[in-house]
Amino acid sequence: MIGGGIAGMSAALSLADQGFEAVLIEKEAHLGGLARELTHTIEGAHVSEHLVDLVDRVSRHEKIQVLTEALIVGFSGFKGTSPQR
Repeated sequence: MIGGGIAGMSAALSLADQGFEAVLIEKEAHLGGLARELTHTIEGAHVSEHLVDLVDRVSRHEKIQVLTEALIVGFSGFKGTSPQR
């Protein structure tokens, strides 16, 4: 997955919980994306509490590899497909 925001982390967790290996690539030094700049949801919930839990679950998951401060210089295949084995 490209992007370590809430959507990328949620997608990586969903795949990993199903038994698939996932690699999460983030260009910044920390996971969280734009959610790191938010304080509350429209319903009033604290974003930071959810974000800390999500980052912790992703970081500890045995089937997720996290690469921060990463730069993609090329790729092959098609978007959304897994590599051929």
